[in-house]
Amino acid sequence: MTPTLAFYFDVPLEEAMRRIASARAGIKYYEAGMDLGLSDDPVESFRIFQGRIIDEYRRLTGEFGLTRIDATDTLVRQQQQIRALVAPHLEGVRRVEGGDVRDALRAADLSGRYVQLPALRSEDRG
Repeated sequence: MTPTLAFYFDVPLEEAMRRIASARAGIKYYEAGMDLGLSDDPVESFRIFQGRIIDEYRRLTGEFGLTRIDATDTLVRQQQQIRALVAPHLEGVRRVEGGDVRDALRAADLSGRYVQLPALRSEDRG
């Protein structure tokens, strides 16, 4: 089944490296692709490996119609973009006001692997 919407949050390689460096002590072994033998230097290996991943996501964006979101934009702006893109697809969807989300999920016939309903109380079974 093809998703209605799919997003790709695009972060340039240099920005990704800056974010990692500011958030933690260093680049992790597998995110640097050290297991692939691209370079003995973790930073250079990261550039090569993550560059390949970015290239693939950009290819997939066109092939599968992913919507590109500029992840260097402010979080507020990114949220506004996502809301604007999602809103038309939510028109007519039942809103649960202080009620039980299980009712809304049942009404929309939603269940299965990715939508987990809370365990039903004994009085709900029946």
